[in-house]
Amino acid sequence: MIVKRKQAQRKDGGQMKRFLSIILAAIMVFSMSMTSFAAELVSVNDGSDPNIPTSVPVAQFSGHGSRVIQGTDLPAGFAFKITSTHNGKSNFQTKAYFADGKIDYLCNEIGQYAGTLLFGDGKTTGFSGYQIEVKADGDWTLTISTVTNTSGPTMQGHGDKISGLLTVPKNSVVTATHDGKSNFQVRANYLDGKKDYLINEIGAYNGQVMLQGKSKSQMYIEVEADGNWTITIGEPADPCVIPDIN
Repeated sequence: MIVKRKQAQRKDGGQMKRFLSIILAAIMVFSMSMTSFAAELVSVNDGSDPNIPTSVPVAQFSGHGSRVIQGTDLPAGFAFKITSTHNGKSNFQTKAYFADGKIDYLCNEIGQYAGTLLFGDGKTTGFSGYQIEVKADGDWTLTISTVTNTSGPTMQGHGDKISGLLTVPKNSVVTATHDGKSNFQVRANYLDGKKDYLINEIGAYNGQVMLQGKSKSQMYIEVEADGNWTITIGEPADPCVIPDIN
């Protein structure tokens, strides 16, 4: 009887081990699938080149009302953009204070806001020891992401946006339209941190300006607007859409 009981215990133990092995295997498969899903979530495409994974978030913050945020280190080798949202009714301002004393004036809007702007003038040297000052009366979110995609010479979007990387010949003609009622600004941001202020108008706009630049300059186009806009640099091409939140 004792021998039979031990054999039964071994049999039960073997079944339990097999059951645990199946459970562990299932957990591993589930974990792998969740990891894959999470990787897809952070690889957000700007819509300008679907073959290049873009907009990988590297720092995310949220809060309510006025706050000062201690920023996390941002690695060298990438340009960065910051997507901001606000659901309040009063003034919404964000400024970035950098270790070298420079200040990046980001958002300055009234009421609800959702848009994306270049962070740190598009420099690719990395950032550490910076702070972001938020002035708001509602809930807000800030997401700093890499800018690793490219854009074509013809772009369209709505509100505040930052394009992907562009290579533009010297002395190019920029054609732009805007159907909004507030300020319409268009800037060319070069990889060395310098800017060309191309357009700064109020309300609807339909016109052309020169982008002098350098020979085959690499840049990002930054747009501040409250309406729909189009921008063409040089000859028109199929438009790439810069989404509302990228």
